[in-house]
Amino acid sequence: MIPDSAIISVQPRLPSLACVLEKLSQAAEAWSSSPVTIPSLNSSSAQTSLPQPSHDTSNAQSLSRRSAISPLPLRSPNPFILFRTHLIASAKASGVIAQGDVSKMASSLWADMDDLDKQTWKDKAALAKESLASKRAEHPELCTRKRAKRGSSDRHRRRETANASAYTQPPISRRSSSSTTLPSFAYLLACPPFDSSSSSIGLPPPSRLADELS
Repeated sequence: MIPDSAIISVQPRLPSLACVLEKLSQAAEAWSSSPVTIPSLNSSSAQTSLPQPSHDTSNAQSLSRRSAISPLPLRSPNPFILFRTHLIASAKASGVIAQGDVSKMASSLWADMDDLDKQTWKDKAALAKESLASKRAEHPELCTRKRAKRGSSDRHRRRETANASAYTQPPISRRSSSSTTLPSFAYLLACPPFDSSSSSIGLPPPSRLADELS
């Protein structure tokens, strides 16, 4: 029988949180000194020489070539997204901590970071924004995604349709039309109290009523 001490010695040692944070911070400092590079739009497969297509298959190949190039994004990533992406890539490459744990720790690490280190990531985000703007200007055919402008007619039309549908009364069914409609509580409160002296029904005095009955 294997003793418990031998089983405990076989189990791997998990890295401490301080060691993980130190390795991640070192990787972040090393990556922050490197420039931001955005991959080129021309892939290696597009640069290879291909045989001339026939007239029948030219349209199909052109469509497949266009679909292979993904459209440009609407906006570039912000500083926090760049920082979190780098942490996840570093953790995946080193293997010291799971990717999900790094994603959860990214917000706390960003909150504890000083302004000087945050400025480095802000500069990287500014460079990425300029690079994306230049690529969108050079390749307008890849700018297929568009945002609705503020105050546009389409947005106003959708808003008016939503407001009209919210206040539309439901159709009256046969059961609801035949049922007796009771006055609401607000209507009863608004009505003045009943006064017998101001009643419109003319009744004879009690003495005359007794004579008529006798």
